[in-house]
Amino acid sequence: MKEDGAKGFKLYPPMGFYPWDDCVKPIIEKAIELDVPINASTITPPRNVVRLTEPVPLTAPAAITFPGGGGNLNATVNIVLPEGLELPVDLNMDVKLITSIPVQLDVPVNIPLAETELGPQFQRLGAIVDRLVDPIAPLLPMPETPPDSSKVGNSPGR
Repeated sequence: MKEDGAKGFKLYPPMGFYPWDDCVKPIIEKAIELDVPINASTITPPRNVVRLTEPVPLTAPAAITFPGGGGNLNATVNIVLPEGLELPVDLNMDVKLITSIPVQLDVPVNIPLAETELGPQFQRLGAIVDRLVDPIAPLLPMPETPPDSSKVGNSPGR
């Protein structure tokens, strides 16, 4: 895009090209990657129209130049846009797009399971397992104290 001298990218909805079309997505992604501005006015659907619900008075200064060296005239122009007039709306905002925001979080978290919403469910599961294991506990080789699950994977050699 930039090698060819592209200074911006504009979709033309009347020709059937919209930003949400699958065929346009790779072009928009490339424009963002290369930091080529995308004309935001094309993001609105075609034929955006505002209909006036009441008359709108407009006053604007005007500099009138008469042809053939007839001179200049500074004037004020007053017009009234009538109720019901349809006006096309075109938003033209060039916005630089950033596709990523680098974020790095290195926050150790230690939340005891008993303090979470899953705590009671695991306590019930433990009670069920205890009822199943208790009758055959004498036949199973069990350690004197249960292992500390918070140290799993932290012992030397692991």
